[in-house]
Amino acid sequence: MKRKEYKILILESSHSQCLGIEKTLNCLGCFRIAPARSFDEFKKFTTAANIKFDIAVVNAHLVPTVELVNWYFTQHAHIRYILLYNYCGSRPVNHRFFSTSSEVPGEQNLNDILTASDVTIFPIGFLFSAGEGTGGGLLSANPNTCIRPIK
Repeated sequence: MKRKEYKILILESSHSQCLGIEKTLNCLGCFRIAPARSFDEFKKFTTAANIKFDIAVVNAHLVPTVELVNWYFTQHAHIRYILLYNYCGSRPVNHRFFSTSSEVPGEQNLNDILTASDVTIFPIGFLFSAGEGTGGGLLSANPNTCIRPIK
């Protein structure tokens, strides 16, 4: 699937931050983007039977708990990958989850999840967006190991 065909859902209450994320995704070749301003609106998008999203970019401050997010996304196959940003807790325990502590995901964070969604075979381990000082790439369960997806 080409990046321009990806369906992406953004959960962000701030219009300017949502627009910034959307512009970054446009620069990375993604154009089918839907914004949601609240978790309730987000749930409406993801429970529609005819809409499936490849990636969800989610502000952690807009969801009640990470456990709810983990449960919700494992129960709904309407979303393939999740980038949880503005998140300072422990890492999510699912290979479909990426996380970052930045207030707004940067180009590298978004490119990491797009690269992972381009891949059909995944290396063993958990995949997360790169943090500061890691030199980019995707992190395995071992924070000292940088892995590149197999294409």
